[in-house]
Amino acid sequence: MKRIVLSAVLATALLAPAIAAAQQPSQPERSNKAGEVRGKERADQVRGMNADKRDAKGASKAAKEKKGAAK
Repeated sequence: MKRIVLSAVLATALLAPAIAAAQQPSQPERSNKAGEVRGKERADQVRGMNADKRDAKGASKAAKEKKGAAK
């Protein structure tokens, strides 16, 4: 009986960080499910998010190309 309890406690302790990480979103919230922002404001918000994503992707692509050219 003690082994079962000890095993359960140990499993909970080991799996708690993994469960917590799985429950937290890894990316910022992009949805507008509650309709907090509407119309032109929402369009501007989405345009900004997409521009940030595109700029980050372009920067990483440029770094890879620069690294490849340096070889």
